[in-house]
Amino acid sequence: MVKRRKFVIGLGALVAGSGAALGTGAYTSASLERDSNIDIVSDSSGVLALKDELPSDIVHTDGSGQLHIDFGMGSGKGVAPGSVYNLDPAFSITNYDTVSHDVTLTYDLDDYSGGSPAWANIFFTVTDGEGNSYSFGAKEQNSGDANTVTIPDVGSGETLLVTMRVDVKDDASTSDNLNGTIEVSAN
Repeated sequence: MVKRRKFVIGLGALVAGSGAALGTGAYTSASLERDSNIDIVSDSSGVLALKDELPSDIVHTDGSGQLHIDFGMGSGKGVAPGSVYNLDPAFSITNYDTVSHDVTLTYDLDDYSGGSPAWANIFFTVTDGEGNSYSFGAKEQNSGDANTVTIPDVGSGETLLVTMRVDVKDDASTSDNLNGTIEVSAN
């Protein structure tokens, strides 16, 4: 009986030692699969949604669902020297995520085709759900630089309204332009 007990105890120790030795080794590869759901949707339905708010062709959503601002829509071809255009509001940004984010709006001017300093400016004002306003201006002399503003702590479901003002001075040339890119990002 004692021999049998020693044998069982010895076998148990051997199994435990083997298990410990095998359990402490690192693995060299692993593979796990998880489902994901990432639908491609229009700008107005995205997690960070953009929606045109101006009832005109200047601010519109194209056939693929992307927001565009284009002063060359309709019969017009652009903006004239000595003119001011207010788009109030031009578009909205809604946080459809389940958590708050800091939302940054940037307007990066393309290289302009000439003109004198400060011949035109684009001003943006972003108003949050509590009525706080955040503004910045995209100016010709900063062409290529990021002109930006960050709205902190935009809550889940909160909508920001973005107004836009285009102010073209009398000395602007018809060969100049204010083309650029609007970027909206969230952290």
